[in-house]
Amino acid sequence: MLLLNYLTLPKLYQYPSVASINKIIIINIDIHPNACYDLRQGQYRCTGNNRMVDTRHAVLDHIRVNGQGTVQSLADALGISPISVRHHLTSLQAKGLIRVDLDRQGIGRPKHLYFLTERAEPTLPNQYSTLALRLLDELKASLAPAQVEAIIDRIAATVAARYGNSPLGGTLEQRLAHLVAVLGAEGFLTEVCHVDDQLVLTSSNCPYTSIGQQHPEVCRIDTTLIQTVLGVNVEQTSCVLHGDRNCAFLVQQ
Repeated sequence: MLLLNYLTLPKLYQYPSVASINKIIIINIDIHPNACYDLRQGQYRCTGNNRMVDTRHAVLDHIRVNGQGTVQSLADALGISPISVRHHLTSLQAKGLIRVDLDRQGIGRPKHLYFLTERAEPTLPNQYSTLALRLLDELKASLAPAQVEAIIDRIAATVAARYGNSPLGGTLEQRLAHLVAVLGAEGFLTEVCHVDDQLVLTSSNCPYTSIGQQHPEVCRIDTTLIQTVLGVNVEQTSCVLHGDRNCAFLVQQ
């Protein structure tokens, strides 16, 4: 199996026997696993049930690599009709992933140039988790456990401050409502429920799962953030990293 980023294949694949090969399937799990490059036609093509989604990813990739794109350049690169390209561009514009500018240089009708927006960045390949893991590896290798915990606690405090002061003078229910909003903005699916006259905060997911599996210390971010916003202590009673269905915190009233 040849594992290559399909966008770089034409530059990398330079064997003399290229002319005798029709196509090679390239797998790129981060972007679209069914992308293929036709060596005879010199075009990108997508196959499988996710053809439409894959094609839109290919549109974004083409614009990212080239800095911009036109209907014709995208049609030539992807091997699809200009009408199909316009359909995908309209959808991507509606999602705020691309913007269009008019190039009025030259004679004739102005040319539409398409560019990525900041919102498109998360859809592109990234190694954020790998970078976070490496940073934590270096921190734990260089610092004492207490120092690492102190850094994580400061991260949680910074996150809490980012969303403004919690209404500590208000009721616990008001502070819980503020907390749920903060956690939601940080990627947690959180709810508050009453269990045997006790308040329990549950999160059905963890945005840090892939990192927490190797560095469980990051769970301190949740606990510290919750206690900072609520102004009371909490006790964690379950954790998805331990195989539980959710992360649950018992609020000390």
